[in-house]
Amino acid sequence: MPETLSNFKIRSAPLLLLCACTGVFFAFILEQYWPKIQADRMTLKFPISSAVFYIFCISAYLMQGLAFLFLSAHSKRAFYETAFLLFWAQFILSVLWLGLFFGLKLFGLAFFELLSVLLILSAAFYFFRAIKKTISYLLLPSYCLLLILVILNAWFVIV
Repeated sequence: MPETLSNFKIRSAPLLLLCACTGVFFAFILEQYWPKIQADRMTLKFPISSAVFYIFCISAYLMQGLAFLFLSAHSKRAFYETAFLLFWAQFILSVLWLGLFFGLKLFGLAFFELLSVLLILSAAFYFFRAIKKTISYLLLPSYCLLLILVILNAWFVIV
């Protein structure tokens, strides 16, 4: 039975709000710690500005939400359960990275956790692509955000 557009909008609003709030929260946390990030590593400044984080954080999480909504509205459900689990796993682990990196300052553990998020997102991309190719492209901003975070985390582990 096809879903009506109004039902889809009602159901999608909380998820998009969650994704938008997570993106803003992520960007806010990074902005709060940005002067400390630069001060801790006085000899070398991190080469990416905080404005880049704002753009990537908010757009990446919104695009994730849209990808998940389009996936759930799609009629082809062959890999839906796997894609669903992978989506939520990488979403939750990427938020937990904030606590490991900024809260507990466990840079090495946060780095490996972030690499696992990158692998899970890659698997999610594969399953989203198997369901609908265009939906998988909405995960690319998240992939770019994770790559930037891997660079930031590696910066703290190495420098």
